[in-house]
Amino acid sequence: FAKQHGVTYAQLKDFNSWLRDTSLTVRGGKSYTLKIPTKESLYYSKDKPVKVHNKNWITP
Repeated sequence: FAKQHGVTYAQLKDFNSWLRDTSLTVRGGKSYTLKIPTKESLYYSKDKPVKVHNKNWITP
């Protein structure tokens, strides 16, 4: 699945830390939403500021 979307399993796992195994069995009536990283989100750029969810987490 990861390879079909142009990412590695490790990258997919990094964006979906709740994954516990290398496969996901979808049982009746359940559904899951996977976050698939974009190429831009895989690389850190010091020229672009990092977006932080909660501004209180930043210390001066």
